[in-house]
Amino acid sequence: MAWLQVSLPIQGYAQAGLREKILQSHAGVQSIRINALLITDEGERQLFIVKKGQSMIRFSVNNSNGRNTFTLLFNQGSVVSILDTDGQLKVETKQADEAASQLFDLLMLNPEYHFRAVDGFPLSHKIFNDYRIEFTYEIDKTSKVTSDVQGKRRIIGANLYRLANTETKEVLLRSFQINSFSKFSNQIEAPQELQFIDEETADISHIRVTTVTYNSGIPNFLFKIQEAQDSRP
Repeated sequence: MAWLQVSLPIQGYAQAGLREKILQSHAGVQSIRINALLITDEGERQLFIVKKGQSMIRFSVNNSNGRNTFTLLFNQGSVVSILDTDGQLKVETKQADEAASQLFDLLMLNPEYHFRAVDGFPLSHKIFNDYRIEFTYEIDKTSKVTSDVQGKRRIIGANLYRLANTETKEVLLRSFQINSFSKFSNQIEAPQELQFIDEETADISHIRVTTVTYNSGIPNFLFKIQEAQDSRP
């Protein structure tokens, strides 16, 4: 296997036609349900992710009693966090770097689902206006695919940068890497071991996926703020 890095502004990723060359393993998938472990320096926590189309994503971290202690929602074009501290809820709509970084993380949990040619995530989204993503691809040189790069490609890593302006230089905010893949339901190969790095604080998080279910019928109320804290995906 070989690797290729492609660095583009997010809007340019679609315009350059690279989306049409990504492996289309998720054709027909309308929703995804994921159970996983979130592994940090503080230990392991249960993690539940549900995705419906490209406009609704929910990321929930549960305590040992199964109660959501932290929920991240992407819905109606915004990223919202809900933090539960001993029953006291703090709801916050993310802006700027926080919004871009957290949406980046949510999308990178299933890059082949979001960065696909048909019905993919709208890469010109306003949250990413001042940012760019650098993708790393795995290339199979034995595959006979006609493109500007020989072989079938899949995303195995990415970096999120804040673009330079008149006052500051370009800044690397987040990096992401897929360490392994596995075939879950429907024989679709999906990320199993993932690593996220906050490049500003050097904090490292690992996610180990245990189950993935496709098209299982996910209700819309899971993505509403008022329902998010008490409803388990």
